[in-house]
Amino acid sequence: MEFDKVVQERHSVRSYSDKKVILKDVVKIMDVGRLAPAAGNVHTLKFILVEDKDKKEEIAHAAHEQHFIEKASYIIVVCSDTKQMIRSYGERGKMYAKYQAGAAIENMLLKTTDLGIGSCWIGAFDEEDIKKILKIPDEIDIEALLPIGYSASKKVERPRVQLHTIVHKGTYNKSSSFGKVSLGTPKAE
Repeated sequence: MEFDKVVQERHSVRSYSDKKVILKDVVKIMDVGRLAPAAGNVHTLKFILVEDKDKKEEIAHAAHEQHFIEKASYIIVVCSDTKQMIRSYGERGKMYAKYQAGAAIENMLLKTTDLGIGSCWIGAFDEEDIKKILKIPDEIDIEALLPIGYSASKKVERPRVQLHTIVHKGTYNKSSSFGKVSLGTPKAE
């Protein structure tokens, strides 16, 4: 799929069909996560792939009863091991690890869309409960849960923020018509 179309089509899926996602596609999804930018080329990411039905149910419970997670073929648990990042950058290293995780998560969400698969970025969960379920060491941070599966429903169109409402020119709150410029193909002069 063409990049702009992938970005426009990406949406959160909270209803999954029984159709199983093939493991090869899940590996492709995690692989693009691995390619996310990393401060100083210090890679902090770890992915835990969960397929077991009972574990998915426990995770859904720990994710504040978001039971749609259980129906996904897999859950990718995105984690950060920040020790090296902190050694390299001090306390700012924790923030850089979060940036890396966010970039990786977005890469993975875009790849799911590109493959015709659905997902949802889940950040609401009890970290300690999930660490117990998956035997994750205390020093590892859980960044997000990504259920991976085929959508059981049609995409619900939701309004997106308009560019002109978030663009400032030069200084904050200085209005600009820049955001109202058409993003279509420029006309020859």
